[in-house]
Amino acid sequence: MYNLKQITPVVRHIQKVSPNMFRETGGEFMVHCPYCSDAMRKNASAHGHMYIAIDSPVMNCFRCETSGTIIRFLIDTGFDDADVLKYIASFIQYRFIKNYSKRSIVSVKSMNELYKANIERLTNFKKQDPERFNIFRNYIISRIGNVDYNLFFIYPNIVKIKDKNYFGCGFNNSNNQYITTRIANPNSYFRYKNSEQNNLYYFQIKDLNRYNRIVITEGAFDIIVLYLYSNLFKDSLFISISGKKYMAEVESLITKYALLGKYEINLIFDSDFKNPNITLSRCINMSSHYNQDIIVRGYIPLQPFNDTGDFPQTTEIEL
Repeated sequence: MYNLKQITPVVRHIQKVSPNMFRETGGEFMVHCPYCSDAMRKNASAHGHMYIAIDSPVMNCFRCETSGTIIRFLIDTGFDDADVLKYIASFIQYRFIKNYSKRSIVSVKSMNELYKANIERLTNFKKQDPERFNIFRNYIISRIGNVDYNLFFIYPNIVKIKDKNYFGCGFNNSNNQYITTRIANPNSYFRYKNSEQNNLYYFQIKDLNRYNRIVITEGAFDIIVLYLYSNLFKDSLFISISGKKYMAEVESLITKYALLGKYEINLIFDSDFKNPNITLSRCINMSSHYNQDIIVRGYIPLQPFNDTGDFPQTTEIEL
């Protein structure tokens, strides 16, 4: 069983890296972060922002948002005992996708700028093509009701698929990344055109210091409908992965944002998803290796022929 307090060379090294702040608090060591100017703050003697878990080989700075395995911390700060590093590595049963440092946080100010940009897109399109704007409006009403377009960063959009233009509803996320366009013509062979960058869709500020519940679905309309019309997932961060790669996205989410702290991750599977029980079990096992305080739950549509994008009622999967 991993216990950092029993790995004396590492504890001594951490104390050397952070000589003016080393405190045990809530199952973690609080230290000054070596990746930012944490130790130079006015009140640095009273608090550090880097937390190193005692019972799991992970760390996270809540100031600059650097996170990853403790192995990364040790190597970056000059620890070179290969045997100790190998011993710690034996407790990491899942590969970290990437080390993340100094991720950007979307501010309320920038969100307001995104709202203004979306209003401008809507206004310009309505002036230039009022007929198709009405098609867009009616399509949105038929899918999610009479909603605030700007709240969800949705707008009329034209995309080219195999040298032919299609019209529909475009989605950006709160990082101003293009996500997908859902084709408004129901007779079209193509239903949507996704971003080539495989971006995730989220319309809220993606900040897990604010939210400790996360809802993950396949489609953009799914999370909007759940957000608007379901009472089950109140005060949650809603994320659409635009596909079926739940396990990869859950791992990425944990390693970026949720290595420390208590979180609940709710996976919403469409009716055509094969073996949701297996995927849920794998996500539960994988997440527990990173952070044992994460709860993962799975849900399927209450009505088997209606996904949550059409009918936002779900039932929990019992393993």
